[in-house]
Parts: sequence; structure tokens; C-alpha cells
Amino acid sequence: MNNLQTVLQELEILEKRLYAYKTAQSSLYLDSVTTAPAKTAKGRGVAMGILAGECQKLYTAPETMELLTFLSKQKESLDRIRQREVEELLRVIRQLSQIPAEEYMDYTMLVNEASEVWHQAKESSDFSLFCPVLEKL
Repeated sequence: MNNLQTVLQELEILEKRLYAYKTAQSSLYLDSVTTAPAKTAKGRGVAMGILAGECQKLYTAPETMELLTFLSKQKESLDRIRQREVEELLRVIRQLSQIPAEEYMDYTMLVNEASEVWHQAKESSDFSLFCPVLEKL
């Protein structure tokens, strides 16, 4: 790793990329609960699954771990906000590295599907529509 300033710039780039993926996922979700036509969850779910997979790859990439390990060792040189960012990113990485990528993507798609089914069940006051998806979750 290079000097601290260079590594902090790399952290900023990482955070911007993660933010971009999360914003895209959030936009797709917002679309699903506002203006998206009915029964479009499957296609949207594929996009959300891919975005989740790419986000997970970014979090769990060896370069990301190397970057955060370096920053963690430089903790005393960081302000409190940066220290907390590093801690939080390491926490997320520990969690995501325990989940197989395919399973993480599938779960994201399932949550998307569940949202659409939930809205259908709510509109028709028929909870039984949601039960099968809830069991999968």
C-alpha cells in the first residue's frame, strides 16, 4: 500500500462505487412500489440481483480487504469519522464474505418478488398469497 493520503483517496473511490450500486438498487425498489407496472418484479429482480452481486464482489475483493487492513493499522492517523467508516466496512465485509455470491443474489431477487406479492396480498386482503414467499424468505 502507498501513503495514507493515496489510500484514503482509494477509499473514497470505493465508497462512491458502493453508493452508486446502492442508489441504483434503491431506485429500482422505489420504482417497484410507485410507478412500475404490475407483475414486473421478475425482470427488476434480476437487475437487483446483479447489482447486489456486484456490490458484494466489491466489498469482498482482496483489494478492498487490503485497503481496509492498511487503514485499520493506521487508525490513530484517521479522524473519528474515517475510523468508524473503516470499522463499518470491515463489519459488512465479514458478514458478506460468509454468504455465497449466488445465494446473496438469489435472496435479493426473492426479497424483490416478496415485495410485489405482499402488495398484491394487501390489496386483495388475502394473506395466503404471501405465505409461500414468506416461507421461502
